[in-house]
Amino acid sequence: MEVGHKKLEARYPQILRSALQRPGLILGTVALMGIATWMAAGKVGRELLPEVMQGEITAELYFPSGNPLSETDMVSSRIDSRLREIDGVSKSVVVSGADRESVSSNEEGPHVSRITISIEETGNRRALESQVETELRTFLAKQPEIARFELSRPTLLATKTPLEIEIISEDFAQLRKVSDQVMEELHGLPGLVDLRSSIRRGNPEVLVVLNRERLAAHNLNLSQIAARLRMAVEGEVSTTFAESDERLDVRVRADFAHMSSVEQLRDLPINPESERPLPLSAVAELHTTFGPSEILHLGSQRAAVLSGSIASNRVDLGALTTAIEEKLAQIEVPYGVELRIGGQKHEMEEALASLNFALLLAIFLVYAVMAGLFESLLQPLIIMASVPLAAIGAIWALLATGTPLSVVALLGLVVLAGIVVNNAIVLVDRINRNRDDGQELDDAILEAGKARLRPILMTTFTTVLGMLPLTGWLWFIGSAEGTELRAPMALVVIAGLLSSTMLTLVVIPVIYRGLTLLTTRTANV
Repeated sequence: MEVGHKKLEARYPQILRSALQRPGLILGTVALMGIATWMAAGKVGRELLPEVMQGEITAELYFPSGNPLSETDMVSSRIDSRLREIDGVSKSVVVSGADRESVSSNEEGPHVSRITISIEETGNRRALESQVETELRTFLAKQPEIARFELSRPTLLATKTPLEIEIISEDFAQLRKVSDQVMEELHGLPGLVDLRSSIRRGNPEVLVVLNRERLAAHNLNLSQIAARLRMAVEGEVSTTFAESDERLDVRVRADFAHMSSVEQLRDLPINPESERPLPLSAVAELHTTFGPSEILHLGSQRAAVLSGSIASNRVDLGALTTAIEEKLAQIEVPYGVELRIGGQKHEMEEALASLNFALLLAIFLVYAVMAGLFESLLQPLIIMASVPLAAIGAIWALLATGTPLSVVALLGLVVLAGIVVNNAIVLVDRINRNRDDGQELDDAILEAGKARLRPILMTTFTTVLGMLPLTGWLWFIGSAEGTELRAPMALVVIAGLLSSTMLTLVVIPVIYRGLTLLTTRTANV
């Protein structure tokens, strides 16, 4: 290493002298690199946070509505035993059904089960987890008893599903129609999995259609029939019972043994106090149907929400959102219906916008501090040129490794704005001291470059070596849990610092010399 450093110290002054003699070529080349980087930045994916493999996958199985708990548990247990045979699965836990009175979602109930699957700890857990997920999808898709299924992982910080398409309209029929159109249009879109709509067939229910003429003929009204049905099905609190310090409600309702079928409901007396009680079927028609699983409202407007997940290692959130927007543009939306994309896309845009502001603020604060220290407005601008030089390396590193621009990666850019200026500061400061000592401009620049080469390289390489363990690239350390979350920031800092250092050693002296000559000529005019 020492031999290489000495060769570089001997070669660097020649490179710097040649660059000072060809400022147009140097600055033109850097400008072209900047333009190419700007164009490449549009091809970098975007996401809110990197997907962290935590060794756990949850499979939510949805059986047909009304499925009895015994059958749900039997089929789920059989599926669980088969899932344990998949290579890479260490253990699994099944939870079948849920108490309807203790849950808030209509999708909870005896027809829902969850299987939590743990993945074996291996050297390359990310690849193993992706393989297990693929096999899970293939296996579950072949199970005829399951109406649909969803796979999910534990999430970090994000509060919404990756993708949500909100359909807003006061007309429920239009909501259903447009929801079906969007589902059909997006079906099979690469990278989009577990697409589901909030408008689904709910639990079986009995629809009672009352005949107003018959009600009037028997001196009955709608409220009387509704109250009688409510009391028979749900019951009514007639009194309270005191036991110790507690008061218990006493609810009176019909015996479930006599209310277990539609035929028994048809025979329900609706006016038991009368001398000739009438059955419900005398004034109404009963139909078995399925109600909606849930009716959502966004603000005060009725809405349907389509949600989906992103296939691992297939596509990033930004690219998938763009593809969905192109698909949605092909749908003819009726008047009064609004389509918009939400979910993590909205969170991502807000987070990236906040960090963009933080990046600009960091650049301004660094410039303000240097303007005060150098007592100049021009020289801090020369030093700040090292920031876009760092962005060149960071953007190309993200593109080359296929790493999307996320909140974590953008944090790395904010960090870079504060550390890449250090090399330019020590270089410009040494040039200023040399000129104060009476050296000519070119001599001052060449001497400063040679004198500051070793400190600049030492600072850069120590920082890079300190960041390497965060990338998960060191085979003797391995890939620790959470590496996916830290790696983008480390990648941005390492690549940005390396590109900024290499270009700073050449570009900053050229800019310094050019602006100094320009200001001198302007002052002499």
